Amino acid sequence: MNSDVFPSKNSLSDVHKHLLIPGSYACHDMESAGITVDLKVLSELDDKYQDKIIRLIDQIRAYPEIRAIETRIGKPFNVNSPDQVRDAIFEQFGLSSEGVDLTGGGKLSTNKVTMELLKGQHEIIGLLKEQRKYATLYKMFIKPMKLKYVCDDNKVHISYKLNGTVTGRLSASLIHQIPKNIDPDEVGFDFDADLNIKRLFVPDNDDCELDIADYSQMELRVLAEYAQDSAMLEVFQKGLDIHIATGAKMASIVYGSPIQYNDTTKIFEVCNHQSVMELIDKHSKWRKAAKAINFGIVYGKGDESLAVDLKCSQSEATSFKTNYFQAYGGVQEFINYVHKYVKEHKQVSTMFGNLRRLLAITSSNAGTRNEALRQAVNMPIQGTAGHYTLCAIINIVDLIKQYNLKSRVIGTVHDSIIFNIYQKEKKIFEEIIPAVMCNPQNPLIYWNAQCPLAVDLEYSQISWADVN
Repeated sequence: MNSDVFPSKNSLSDVHKHLLIPGSYACHDMESAGITVDLKVLSELDDKYQDKIIRLIDQIRAYPEIRAIETRIGKPFNVNSPDQVRDAIFEQFGLSSEGVDLTGGGKLSTNKVTMELLKGQHEIIGLLKEQRKYATLYKMFIKPMKLKYVCDDNKVHISYKLNGTVTGRLSASLIHQIPKNIDPDEVGFDFDADLNIKRLFVPDNDDCELDIADYSQMELRVLAEYAQDSAMLEVFQKGLDIHIATGAKMASIVYGSPIQYNDTTKIFEVCNHQSVMELIDKHSKWRKAAKAINFGIVYGKGDESLAVDLKCSQSEATSFKTNYFQAYGGVQEFINYVHKYVKEHKQVSTMFGNLRRLLAITSSNAGTRNEALRQAVNMPIQGTAGHYTLCAIINIVDLIKQYNLKSRVIGTVHDSIIFNIYQKEKKIFEEIIPAVMCNPQNPLIYWNAQCPLAVDLEYSQISWADVN
């Protein structure tokens, strides 16, 4: 465990002086630049979303069971009415209520968790989920974009909050809620690519392109830095796929293989060897489990939540986690340290020095205490990743001003930075962006990082949705 970075040596005064003040200037620059919106696409999406939602509702209402409800209540079925949806799925369609949570009023829930639980029992569930997804996106983005977000310059000027989240990451009400991607396995249907919200956002003019610089596995790299686990650090130092490597290690612990996975050096010399790939392919659940646990650690997910993600029993999820910590003992050591620290000090900090007080750790309620433990692990990781990104933004905005460049930083979404770049300046930014983001400069950075940072740079002259 890296005792040099937790707790941080920086004070809140240092954070204010070296991060928040320069960060506010950088955010103002992003806000002023704004992101151009294609009004023609906005109008097209408005029509397409409404048409899609209506067609899905018509499909739902076509079922005899739904028509029976309409006959009884004397009006069209309302997909937004929990009572009517509850009546439909549990009474008319007779789906099982086993395991379904109750609302505060003691009724069977019809929320997202319930729909996921009922998935596969009847195709009506898939239709209800699909309709809800498109209706939510329309309500959150398309409708408000038409009504209030787009300014006279055809741009959206996002307002950022420096400490808008409890972890200290930047937050923005609109852009941060846009889905990074919509996984068919997660939502339960193939999302219509023509309805991608990111199609709205385009370069300023024909001389420009949108560039997206995305930190690769940023939070897992921060976790590796905190934990100082030699096996996890080696994955990143050698530029390997963290999920494949982790899955291989976990699978080998259970099944064994001709390759000695317990030899840390050996596993990474041969982790792309055909026999390893066959092992992973044969037991593909291990890579999936590895990915779920890698991110589950960051977000502090328990075995029950992990079981839902992996669609397996809780005991199997517990077994996956046990194998994970056997592969990465340093991560377990870090988590144990954080739990002990927060119980004693009632707070945690990012590497940069931002604090989060967690007085809930003293609660008499076990659930409340467990939530505080989850937050204690998540905050240093997520907050540090966010501060790295903010430092990079500050550095790049300063360089743009220093060299009087026309290109601008126009937004950020978590570990990604969005640029509007003029073609004549592209070569400059292809050098500047990775160099700065992989080695941001700030007086708050006092540790010698063992885990290298990596950046994926993608671009498009069409729209954000076409970035590749």
